[in-house]
Amino acid sequence: MAGAEEQLDVAARLAVHEAVCAERYGFVIQRLGRLERIMFSTAGALIAGQVTIIGFLLTRFLVR
Repeated sequence: MAGAEEQLDVAARLAVHEAVCAERYGFVIQRLGRLERIMFSTAGALIAGQVTIIGFLLTRFLVR
């Protein structure tokens, strides 16, 4: 009879483990989404800054 109880215990522990992992996975996905938005914003700001600098240099030195 100990074998059946042990199987139930293992099944219960596995179910808890899966629930905890699912919660952690959701949190990781949420954080990755936030990180992705930050990276896109940073890339956009860098590109806009470069375009501004190039535009300034072109108007300053080429248009006379």
